[in-house]
Amino acid sequence: MENKKQHYLPQCYLKEFTNGAGKFFSLNLSHINHRPRPRETSPAAECYDEDFYTIDENLKKKYIHLRGFSALEIEKRVFSNLENNYPKIIKKIKNRTPLNFNEAELLSNFCVDIKLRNQYWRKQFLDKRKKQLIDEAIDEKLKGVTDEQLKLLPGKPTRDEVDKIAADLRAQFNGDDDFTKQVQISGIIKRNGSSNNFKAELCNSLLYLQWTIFETNYISFFLTSDNPGFSVDKHDNIYNTRFAEEFSFLLPLTPAYCLMISNSKIDSSFYDKPQIKRLNYNIANDAFISLANKGLTCFANKNVFAQTEQSLNLLLMQIALDKIR
Repeated sequence: MENKKQHYLPQCYLKEFTNGAGKFFSLNLSHINHRPRPRETSPAAECYDEDFYTIDENLKKKYIHLRGFSALEIEKRVFSNLENNYPKIIKKIKNRTPLNFNEAELLSNFCVDIKLRNQYWRKQFLDKRKKQLIDEAIDEKLKGVTDEQLKLLPGKPTRDEVDKIAADLRAQFNGDDDFTKQVQISGIIKRNGSSNNFKAELCNSLLYLQWTIFETNYISFFLTSDNPGFSVDKHDNIYNTRFAEEFSFLLPLTPAYCLMISNSKIDSSFYDKPQIKRLNYNIANDAFISLANKGLTCFANKNVFAQTEQSLNLLLMQIALDKIR
């Protein structure tokens, strides 16, 4: 099968940060000590990897629970509805039009999926916890299995034989470079299934919180990155993902608009009329814009994006000033 470029950050999201020519500017933060310069690029050329979500025959051979899915299951079935409707939702936000329930639910899902589908999630979270994930996967299957239950299995394996099988599986998974890929893919499929209560409860809980759209003063603008969105607590500690305890989740939507969902305020109007999701609009001051842009740099895979080269040059200046303070 021919390799396919698959975007771990959807192009529909990045297109909102482009100029009239469909271009924007990128800054590579991994080269920050070498004084990188912003470069002009386009959404199609950014935030993708070859076969990042492809369920190929090799993956199906190793992980039998994936055999019932097509090679492009993730892109064709899971992501398509969300990505096809995203531009319509952003247009309504720009026009200050309330969202209907389905649109609000899609945007709530988008906020969660944009984090858990990302390359950062695989490389910085799943890869670093690979041993723990393997132990949890094997223990989940074997924990609580009694000797009496073992006697009912084909071949009636002994406890020692089961322990050896577990050890062999640990060695096999530890040596498999595709293990965390299948963990991420399996998680995406499960979370988007009709029976996934965890995601449904999380996204539903976000719906009942107050959503605020912060609009810039059109002097400073919001940036985005190849891993957009982050959470901040009441002490201004920043997290890649945090939807528990006290949090505010910030996601830049365009150079002019940033969504904030905070569990410090309940949307009482949504309780009364859940078929309509009304958004609050505020003017973003310089401190808020600075926080939103700083948070992006903390968890970028490597690139930050802006509609104009000037916005990234200002970021470079801020980074240089922070170093000498």
